Amino acid sequence: MYPLLRRPDRRLLPQLIDRALPRARGSAPMFAVLLIELERRTPRAMAESPRRAYTPMDALSELTDDQLVRQVSARLESCLRPSDLVARYGTNELLVVLQHLSHDSEARLVALALMNQLGRAFTFNDQNSVLGVNVGVSLYPNDGEDTAALLSHAETALGRARAAEHQSLHFYNGDRQTDMVAHRALEADLHVALDQNQLLVLYQPVYHLPERRLSGVEALLRWNHPVHGQIGPEAFLSTAEQSGLIEVLGRWVVTEVCRQSGLWTQQGLDVQVCINISGRQFGHGLPIAWLHETLTQHRVRPWSVTFEITEHALMSAAPAVREWLHELALLCINIALDDFGTGNVTPEQLIEFNIRQLKINPSLLHSPGEDDAHHSLVKSIIKLGKTMKLPVTAKCVEDVATLAALQAADCMLAQGFYLAHPLPAHEVPALADRMPHTGLTASHVRHLTHASPLTLTSSVATRLREMIGATL
Repeated sequence: MYPLLRRPDRRLLPQLIDRALPRARGSAPMFAVLLIELERRTPRAMAESPRRAYTPMDALSELTDDQLVRQVSARLESCLRPSDLVARYGTNELLVVLQHLSHDSEARLVALALMNQLGRAFTFNDQNSVLGVNVGVSLYPNDGEDTAALLSHAETALGRARAAEHQSLHFYNGDRQTDMVAHRALEADLHVALDQNQLLVLYQPVYHLPERRLSGVEALLRWNHPVHGQIGPEAFLSTAEQSGLIEVLGRWVVTEVCRQSGLWTQQGLDVQVCINISGRQFGHGLPIAWLHETLTQHRVRPWSVTFEITEHALMSAAPAVREWLHELALLCINIALDDFGTGNVTPEQLIEFNIRQLKINPSLLHSPGEDDAHHSLVKSIIKLGKTMKLPVTAKCVEDVATLAALQAADCMLAQGFYLAHPLPAHEVPALADRMPHTGLTASHVRHLTHASPLTLTSSVATRLREMIGATL
């Protein structure tokens, strides 16, 4: 465990950067200073400012809880190398110095990996808490050649990240030339990842809540980087789309999912699999003939595969893409509309594009009350799904209160860290006959209003009391 995480001491922090400077001036000419801010979601913050749904970490024991410090340390260690340096910077901030970098794209990869790891739910004091993560980065020598300048510029970058609507990563020097070179370096790394089988697919379970059973899984792409560990797609999809590599990645993911689905079928396991599809993959990225051949090769029933597309991608689709979506339906591949509820898709368009499933935009789940517009919209989406006989899935369920409120609204399907984290393929069969324990007790009902941004109102609480005695 990193000893300097115990308490912040800004007198010692410059020494970390001072230690990196002589090395950078020698054989390893670049290093990065990362300031990482941890925040916690709270109902009060959501009510006061929906754009800023987080409050400082001091509401979360100020990182003094030994159990929490151990978890933070373990996640940092999974992303960092022995040569990297870590310390507390403030009540809710961490300082990381990444040494021996060959390019600033490495700093971007590590920062995104850290955001992914620290953004997962923490468990302490018998509760799950999900933290918001903002990161500001300065680079030596681009952004300064001494400790004071690098720290100051990292703080400026963190301020920009904090001002963004969502959890964010910002570099101090974001000029276009620097970004172009970084994208090219990352593109080269992606080619290597494909050639050396560094990519993998994890599967997040989706549960049918009333029947307490596994309904399916969502396929999630990961990059198993040899230096920086497991990295989520947010670190590289933008580069893949800009470079045209997204088509190669997309076909790799579909092929791998079909291969795995065929193996599950051989084992007697019928698993519905959802695959996220970028708008850049529509049409020629995933030709119908190629899809048919791939499904046939791995003996996969087309109706066991669902492609997830976003509302924005659907509304901006060209006529040729609309024809491709129609051919997908003829091939019996299901189409799900992801992040539903924030665009302008009408029920008529759901029918026109053969949409077979709706996934609620996660931002709508974090509303402060039953009369709130977001909460009403969630209930309307669930009602629309029932009317049109379209399954509705709630994504990013991160705590018991959100799960309970969704059940009270008769939402049938849910996925998220509270139910299960993404798993390797070999662990999925063990989930087929059981659902994780998510039981509500009378104590839970008394404390639910403090557990989630989705505040429980009197009608929901009444429904919950009716559920007591039965495990959710």
